[in-house]
Amino acid sequence: MFGISLGKKKKEKIVPQVKRGNGGNNIIEKTVHDTGKKKAPGKQESVFTDFSSVITGSLSGGNVPSQVRDPGKRQRVIAIAAIISVLLFVIRVWGSSDWVFWGAVYVAVGAALLTYVGLIWAFRFQLNRRGYTVVLPQPAMYAFSAVLFVEIFFFQEFERIYESLIFGLLLLALFVSLVTSFLTANVLNVATIKKIPLIRVAHTSSYIISLLITYFISFSAITSGLDVWFLIPILAVTYLVVCGLHLAHFPLIRSYLIWYSVGIALSAVMLVSAFLFWPLSALMVALIPTVVIYVGLGIIMHKLDKTLNSRLGWEFGILIGVVLVLFAIRAKWGIGGYFWS
Repeated sequence: MFGISLGKKKKEKIVPQVKRGNGGNNIIEKTVHDTGKKKAPGKQESVFTDFSSVITGSLSGGNVPSQVRDPGKRQRVIAIAAIISVLLFVIRVWGSSDWVFWGAVYVAVGAALLTYVGLIWAFRFQLNRRGYTVVLPQPAMYAFSAVLFVEIFFFQEFERIYESLIFGLLLLALFVSLVTSFLTANVLNVATIKKIPLIRVAHTSSYIISLLITYFISFSAITSGLDVWFLIPILAVTYLVVCGLHLAHFPLIRSYLIWYSVGIALSAVMLVSAFLFWPLSALMVALIPTVVIYVGLGIIMHKLDKTLNSRLGWEFGILIGVVLVLFAIRAKWGIGGYFWS
């Protein structure tokens, strides 16, 4: 990385190349070719360099399609995230002081639509069918879930001065997470046009975003006060879509993608249904589907990478054990009806 080589020196081969001069004479140049597999120090790129190059629309190395070269893409993506954050602040400060759940849902739907349409504009309509149907729905869904979570979790208690500072930090965190989600969508969109080395980084980001969507929507739905017969189908569809959108970025046969998504979603919704009757807060119960999807998607991703081993099983087992211990500590045993009442 810094031009310092350790151990044996790599062999270099001098290969003559013939070029045409202006006068028609042949000009022989000696070109040094490194027989090693690594790039020369001047050409080596870090993950951060690759990420920056992709999000600005100019990929490094090779012939880059003209539709992905766009230096202003990053600025447009950041502008969309800023608009959503500012609008949320304006709605809270100058909006009605009476908090209504369905009003929060309408605001979240607006944020999702703004995200979907805004990213089409940010990408300058350079999307294929997978871009419209697989890539863009995930950041739009994240914008919906994040805005809804912020409104439900915080706005009901927004009265004191110190809470204004907390709200400002919360909006900042929302802005950063939205930018991350949008930039991940940009990398995944470019990957539908050209193979890029950042696809693994984008897969990891998509994995984390899927977990956040799961937690935010689970918490919001549980605290909504909906009847359980409406709540369970909503959660089931949500988990199915979250898993499907993430796994669609991997080279999976469609039948496998569907079965994996259905299996994980059913496991998550069945466990949520069981823990709904525990004396736990919505913040705790929302961890259940998040952990299930974390384990389910994690196993599939490691299996595709051929890195599935017993150590990973211990990691998942310890995580599940910690969550169960946390539930036992936080549960409020006694007669009090459902925890959302």
